[in-house]
Amino acid sequence: MQAPGSDFGRLTMEGNLSSSLTEESKSIEVVFHLAHDELLCLLDQEEKLTARIATVKQSIVALAELFGDHLLNKDLIDRRVLRVIRPQRKERGIGLTSAMRRVFSECNGQLTTHEVYRLLLSHFPECVQHHKTPTSSIGTVLKRLTMSGELMESRDRHNVRVWEARNGEKSLGAHSGG
Repeated sequence: MQAPGSDFGRLTMEGNLSSSLTEESKSIEVVFHLAHDELLCLLDQEEKLTARIATVKQSIVALAELFGDHLLNKDLIDRRVLRVIRPQRKERGIGLTSAMRRVFSECNGQLTTHEVYRLLLSHFPECVQHHKTPTSSIGTVLKRLTMSGELMESRDRHNVRVWEARNGEKSLGAHSGG
């Protein structure tokens, strides 16, 4: 048999535990709401700053167009401002899809994903080198070209997927220029 006060002690301890958990959860909610409100405030500021930057940028460009490009001389304007006004364009080579179209237009037959990859590496290495998983990217493009009707997918005698150019109005030769 238990002592008459033992349940009370246990209930009191549980009550203290649950009230401290409730206080902790309220504190966490307060911190969460403060962080949430601060983020909203910062997002509003970002939106206003982005709009202001665009306005000032347009003003500088308009002044340069009106009074001459000499205003954008590297000696007169900070290079960070110049980068915003005239961003450097990276030279882009041929894209993966265009390169694959060329590979298929020059190939007479079926190609596996790995054969496409090897041909791209030998003819257009720049279009596959920056891909983290080139064969996955190639697979994605193969699926798209198949869905658009430019390629036909089938299986070879070893049950491996292969693709080949489809003849007709959606042929790859019509797209190989771009």
